[in-house]
Amino acid sequence: MSYLAVALGGALGSGLRYFLGVQLSASRAGMATFVANILASVVLGMMVGWGAKSPAFYPKLLVVTGFCGGLSTFSMFSFETLELIYAQKYAYAAANILANVFGTIMAVYLGSIFVQKF
Repeated sequence: MSYLAVALGGALGSGLRYFLGVQLSASRAGMATFVANILASVVLGMMVGWGAKSPAFYPKLLVVTGFCGGLSTFSMFSFETLELIYAQKYAYAAANILANVFGTIMAVYLGSIFVQKF
């Protein structure tokens, strides 16, 4: 049942991400990704706050893992970084930010070079 909740949430989040891309990318370069990242982060933050208030009914798999993950993995990256900051692990938070941002940019670059070479 948990896989179904993640799959359903992921389908909804991915569908919304595609919708945002169609609606916003044609006229505003980069705006769809920005909106998806912000929206998913707000939803994730609301769900975490709601879970802290009412842990008995906390649709984490459906909304946090599925929907927010399908809409934007950046929201979980942001949440994990904030947890490190709350735990006063500032060096780990900075390393997480640098590794994720620069690491993924480098991975996209290397992946594109690899495909072009082979």
